[in-house]
Amino acid sequence: MFKSAIGRDPSLAEARIRLAWVRGLRGHHEQAAADLRTVVERDLDPHLQYLAWLLLGREELGLGRRAAALCPEAQSPRLGLSLLVHLGGNQLASLQILSLPGQASATEDDPWWTFDNRHEPDADELLAQMRRRLAP
Repeated sequence: MFKSAIGRDPSLAEARIRLAWVRGLRGHHEQAAADLRTVVERDLDPHLQYLAWLLLGREELGLGRRAAALCPEAQSPRLGLSLLVHLGGNQLASLQILSLPGQASATEDDPWWTFDNRHEPDADELLAQMRRRLAP
């Protein structure tokens, strides 16, 4: 019914969010995430916007797209999770997340630490190529 409603009126954000929910429950995470990506960029009622972002995070998790999975030694995902747990009222669990073993303390293992001053991993080589091409 959600697909039918969207077919008649593609602007029905809530129908698209609910369709994404059903698709996600059925294991069709890629379709669900695609539906939700079309919704999150719209100017929506704050409640619908909240649901769309919340469910998009769930689908990305279902697809295995997590920052922590890409850089398992990074500190930033752990800090974010700790903050969320703390804001949820569980200060003890928040501290436990920060003290779990297996996380490196070196900042070079976390891309966030160099976000402000590092760009493309091969930026130095790209700049050298540009200089060679522009040299008289």
